[in-house]
Amino acid sequence: MVVPLGAVGRLVGGEEKGRFIRVDLHETGVYVRLADDPEMEHECVGEWLADRDEAEEVFARNGWQVDWGTAWLRDARITGVQGIFYRPEGQAGEPEAVEFIVASGRSVVLTCGTDWTLRVEAGSWPSLPVWCVPPVQWEFRDLSQVPLPSDEVGGWDVTGIEERRDEAGQVHESVIHCEGGVFRVIAGDVLVVNFSPAVRRWWYEGDCVLPPALRRRPEALDQPYTQWRVGEARGLLTLLLEDRELPPHIRELNLPTGRMREVWDDIQRELLARIPEDGRFTWADVDAWVCERRGRGEVYGLQERALAQVEAVLLDLVLLLRDEAAGSVFRWLRMAGDPARFAPWVVPLAERCAAAGIGAIEAAALLEEVRERTE
Repeated sequence: MVVPLGAVGRLVGGEEKGRFIRVDLHETGVYVRLADDPEMEHECVGEWLADRDEAEEVFARNGWQVDWGTAWLRDARITGVQGIFYRPEGQAGEPEAVEFIVASGRSVVLTCGTDWTLRVEAGSWPSLPVWCVPPVQWEFRDLSQVPLPSDEVGGWDVTGIEERRDEAGQVHESVIHCEGGVFRVIAGDVLVVNFSPAVRRWWYEGDCVLPPALRRRPEALDQPYTQWRVGEARGLLTLLLEDRELPPHIRELNLPTGRMREVWDDIQRELLARIPEDGRFTWADVDAWVCERRGRGEVYGLQERALAQVEAVLLDLVLLLRDEAAGSVFRWLRMAGDPARFAPWVVPLAERCAAAGIGAIEAAALLEEVRERTE
């Protein structure tokens, strides 16, 4: 048995069944505590042991079987989250369980008990749990409310876990804090799984949301290619590449899928309509819009979650605008008839944009055309 340190578990077998247990590591050894409550305050007794190995021997000798809940995820790196669905319910069915896959190859399954408590068990990823009988009627499926880890992030590092209990001391909700956001798994009539991205607010020139590069657009890109207009286009690409404020936030962003993606798109369209021509859209403007949106009385579950994480929605919008701005410049330059004449400065910028994922598709197309004309 592997005993997680610093976690509170409940004895479900052996002596002291029904009590709570916690094992803490200290410089002089490990301290094992038993109590009648998860706060370890009532009828609490403790024992010092030499090390973790001795603690595991004591567990085995006393026949202690412990429900550690989501303690197995403590300090882990979550690399994937899968819903477990009963196929006869169709695509509209709710997940019967959620499985967290960690970098070590282990997995943890959370599902509802018959008493609406949260049941936690070791998973067997990529195999279905043994209770999925017959297996042909069960399947793993992505959860639309949980984003896929981005290629850059690769997963979520767990920084803390909260387990919320009912009056009987049973866990009914698990809150898993990660560097990139917070997972919430709530037991009840159905299992509820939520994820809230953690994105800090950023600002430019005081309280502005949009970086200067996205407020300074080159005018009339469809007009003749004068030296002044080409210089404007070159300046915009340089600004987009040299923005040093966004990269820390980009690493925190995991994008939603499915219906949640549609909700983000709807909110982004509404926010775009609020941005003035000079691009000076502030966080005060954002907060005012959120209050107004909630006041309409038309906010349902997914919309409320998106409004609560409006920073992540806006960061995604800024990245989309940046991609569109760079892409429009490269398209305009390709329409020049002979973009190779801009090669001395546009090739280095296009290569950097393609590597950074800023207007990458149009940048690659322009580079290919320049190569064809110069060969």
